[in-house]
Amino acid sequence: MAALLLFVRFKDKRNSTESGWIMGSTRYIMSMGELTRKDGKNVYIPIENTKEIYCMNEVTVNTKLLDFLSQNHVIVHFFNYYEGYSGTFYPKNQYNSGRLIVKQVQAYDNSREVIAKAIVCGIGRNIYEVLYHYYKHDKKEVKEVLDWIRREFYVKVENAQNVKEIMAAEGEVWLRFYGTFQYFLPEDFAVHQLRVEYKRQAVLGNVMIPEVYMEANKATVVLNAEDQEPYAVVEFTK
Repeated sequence: MAALLLFVRFKDKRNSTESGWIMGSTRYIMSMGELTRKDGKNVYIPIENTKEIYCMNEVTVNTKLLDFLSQNHVIVHFFNYYEGYSGTFYPKNQYNSGRLIVKQVQAYDNSREVIAKAIVCGIGRNIYEVLYHYYKHDKKEVKEVLDWIRREFYVKVENAQNVKEIMAAEGEVWLRFYGTFQYFLPEDFAVHQLRVEYKRQAVLGNVMIPEVYMEANKATVVLNAEDQEPYAVVEFTK
């Protein structure tokens, strides 16, 4: 059986390996171009191995392609030329059912704080795993943050009385996490903009494998699992 393919035709003449990344079942398109089902030239994307596509630049699509993506349950995230988030295309049958919307409303009314606490605790666990990886590789400076997460952070979240207090605990863990970046990045790399995208939750015992991609004005850290599926993608822009 022949593989179903998507094609990416790039407007510039750079090598295709510089214009897009493949990380597990997630595809990143970094250059301007056209995403279509046929007649492409530079990059071939096997649809059966694709769950999500990130268009990180100006990319042209058509309704025929969107129907094709919907049939194959592929999510597409669109970003503009300046990498600002524009929106997401979700397959209709899988993500837009009336039953799902009803359940979401019920969860908001009945379990909002419980869900918020679970999400923020998950963020703390992910941060702990990332820092512990560096701690094991001789970055002992992060021990103070590791101890704080283990001894105080979860207690703060659990004792929070409302969403504002939960958000305050989340803000503090991020602030402490960002404060450790000085131990990972090159000394001459001054961060002016940061973008973080979460892909899935990590739990204690998971192995995280950081991969760093350096460009002229940007460093991207991908936190992968052993199966090469990312937990999170962090971008630092000078």
